[in-house]
Amino acid sequence: MLGQAVSRDFGGGVARRAADQVTSPCTGALAAADVFTVDNAYALLESQRNGAGLLDPFGIRP
Repeated sequence: MLGQAVSRDFGGGVARRAADQVTSPCTGALAAADVFTVDNAYALLESQRNGAGLLDPFGIRP
């Protein structure tokens, strides 16, 4: 349970940082650029993590 909370917090932080890189230059030029950017970045992070077979953000393999 604690591992899931750490993973969610870590993933959320990484997703927000990645989304900031996209939304800051696009906010005035692209309509609603900030609406789902964090969610999409988090989904991409989780997809990469699961594809690599990692159980948590610290690289522990099953």
